[in-house]
Amino acid sequence: MIFRVAAMSGHQQHQRHSHGHGHGHHGIPPPMRDLENELNEEQKQEFKAIFQDDSLSKEQRRQKVKEFFEKIGGDTLTKYNNAKEKMEAHRAEKRAKFEEKLKGLSDEAKKHFAKVKEIKNDSHLNRTQTHEKIKQLFDGLPEKVKEEVKSVKPSHCGGPCSPGHDHGKHQH
Repeated sequence: MIFRVAAMSGHQQHQRHSHGHGHGHHGIPPPMRDLENELNEEQKQEFKAIFQDDSLSKEQRRQKVKEFFEKIGGDTLTKYNNAKEKMEAHRAEKRAKFEEKLKGLSDEAKKHFAKVKEIKNDSHLNRTQTHEKIKQLFDGLPEKVKEEVKSVKPSHCGGPCSPGHDHGKHQH
């Protein structure tokens, strides 16, 4: 659920890098998107703006979303908390499936994905910083390991350095 800009428009990026998880790179993730029905037009714009602000770190984005729904309160806050739990459970399930895929890889490839995980878990990085660090990490791999890494497609976003993963066109 994270994002990049190049010479393509967002729509072209999404068409080029379609991965079936139901939202664009700068979009609101599905469980959160359902909350838009609870918002008035002004609130919808404010909510979308939080997700479109690439300068925010992951932690800043999480905090802004939390504060946004706390300000609204009531049933909408309850629905936000439920959506957040659902999203976290979905992420945990995806992580478990991906960890299973990693078992057959070489130690070098496993180390690569461990480093990618560290980068992705750094909540102080913004989208651009996260992507650039992952790209640098991948670019430094020997060709044999790059091919192995490409053979394992993470279930999120096509994954770092998987087939068709164009590092100049989007971010994780």
